[in-house]
Amino acid sequence: MFGGMYSALPAYESDLFGSKYVGANHGKMLLYSSTAAIAGPSVFLYLKSLSEKAAITDLLSKIDPAAFYEKFGSDMSAVDALIEAKTVTVAKLMEIAPSGVLDPTPFLYDTSFYTIAAAIGVGAV
Repeated sequence: MFGGMYSALPAYESDLFGSKYVGANHGKMLLYSSTAAIAGPSVFLYLKSLSEKAAITDLLSKIDPAAFYEKFGSDMSAVDALIEAKTVTVAKLMEIAPSGVLDPTPFLYDTSFYTIAAAIGVGAV
């Protein structure tokens, strides 16, 4: 898939910018697309984990400590270790959350997508 795109890019770049600098332009395109391919997923997952931790913290403020202890067998003071071990997750906290608490799962990727949309917008300019 990408091989076809990279082989067609020099012709496209020469149409856009002229054939005189197609070598330099194509080199920059390869450099930046490779950088984005390597750094993009790491940034995306980092932003998602920040959103997930914020959602868990918000849910913990709404959950009864007795219900938390009954579900996980530990106080809320040990929540950092439980999150690190993937014992406490948004789905498991939603099981013991009071009724009417909004499930944050559909919104976990909002920050990631807004950041990527902004980066694409900046790159388009």
